[in-house]
Amino acid sequence: MALLKKKTPVERITEEVTRQVKSHPGTAAVAGLAAAAALGAAAWITSRRSAERDGIALHVESDGDGAWLLRQEGRDEPLERRESKRSTVSVAREYARQHSPAALTIHKQKGGVSRRHIYAGG
Repeated sequence: MALLKKKTPVERITEEVTRQVKSHPGTAAVAGLAAAAALGAAAWITSRRSAERDGIALHVESDGDGAWLLRQEGRDEPLERRESKRSTVSVAREYARQHSPAALTIHKQKGGVSRRHIYAGG
């Protein structure tokens, strides 16, 4: 008995959109736009999982005393310490681009997550 390969999110969405367009040709333009959005989301999810699994995890966070830190998970010492969040985020983005794949999480002053960015390389 042959093992079936598990379909990726992109493959599943592509098959479903193709089926829908064949069933409803009058709405093909709308389906095409929805498919493009869905494929973009699926590709982002796939690249995020890859970056989290295979890459480095970076965090921009407050040190509690007014400065901002760029930290890499698994390392004790911060990679960078800056006075402003904006400056730290700028350095973090460049670092993530140079060391992709990378997942960059930017935290709020009190620790919650503000944004996440994925640098999948390429």
